[in-house]
Amino acid sequence: MDQVVQVISAKYPCRKALIQKLYQLFGDGDPFPPAVYLYGHTSTGKSSILQAFLPLLDSSTSWAILSAIECYTNKILFETILNRLTGHVPCAANGYASLSSVDSMKDVVAQL
Repeated sequence: MDQVVQVISAKYPCRKALIQKLYQLFGDGDPFPPAVYLYGHTSTGKSSILQAFLPLLDSSTSWAILSAIECYTNKILFETILNRLTGHVPCAANGYASLSSVDSMKDVVAQL
């Protein structure tokens, strides 16, 4: 078991099975899966554990966490991905605008 699993398990008791599964997906040097969907009852720590886990990975890894429910159109999905990967935060100073208007994954890749 890796130190990452031990650190996160100490912070989130009784969630070791989920943490070990995440480590199997992300932590053993194999290629990452294209997407991971966490589901389950509300307020059980799914998002918190993932947000604690991902920063402990290799620093060259880019990732974005988003809610599939909030991204109800492709445009919102692609703009959210682009904003998260680039660190852009829509706020009052930028008129709550996305970094760029993107309509497809091709546009996202071109912006990156």
